Amino acid sequence: MTRTTTVALRAAAAVVVACICFGGALGDDDHDDDHMSEFPVVTMLSAVQLLHSSGYRLHSHPISYGSGSGQQSVTALKGAANHENLFQVHNADKEPVVAAGSPVKCGSVVRLRHVATKKWLHSHLHDSPISKNQEVSCFGDAGQSDTGDNWRVQCSGENWTRDADVQLVHVDTNTYLSARLSNMFTQGNCPGCPINGQLEVYCQRSSSDQQTKWKTAEGVFFRPSGK
Repeated sequence: MTRTTTVALRAAAAVVVACICFGGALGDDDHDDDHMSEFPVVTMLSAVQLLHSSGYRLHSHPISYGSGSGQQSVTALKGAANHENLFQVHNADKEPVVAAGSPVKCGSVVRLRHVATKKWLHSHLHDSPISKNQEVSCFGDAGQSDTGDNWRVQCSGENWTRDADVQLVHVDTNTYLSARLSNMFTQGNCPGCPINGQLEVYCQRSSSDQQTKWKTAEGVFFRPSGK
């Protein structure tokens, strides 16, 4: 990754942190309709919370898996908006930086950077801890990324819109970002774990069920280019 790219990533992350600290465009239930009309599409360098069909939100934290890769764990968390649920939308690995505010087109390839820990949403050929599907982790940093961080945005229409279902397809393995209520961390399958009560997030081959469906919830949104 070039020095220019690294500087651009750091600058974008700083903008997101500033927006979060000072209110910015972080949506909430009382103003969701207003934000939806003002920011109807997901744009590059926006930081979004992804709401699973189960009602849980994609989440990460500085807690490593005790099995598999041992990398930073990714789960789905129940409840209201949380800063550790924010993932910032970036260009694909080794692709030019796309201007902030550019709409994310359906079918495009992006990376999702966990804002709180600055690591990339990642997958690879390790077993997930509960279901033994494909593990999803957060890994790397602004200067360390690879194609295992690339996700294809699968949606209908021209652009990724906030009110529509989206599937995130891991490009290297052609698998779908998924979660399931029955795959919850508990005292029974993870004694003493700090992530008990959260759902396992994993990648699966099948795209045909609700477990692969996500929507964009709260976030810090860059205004679409030209508006």
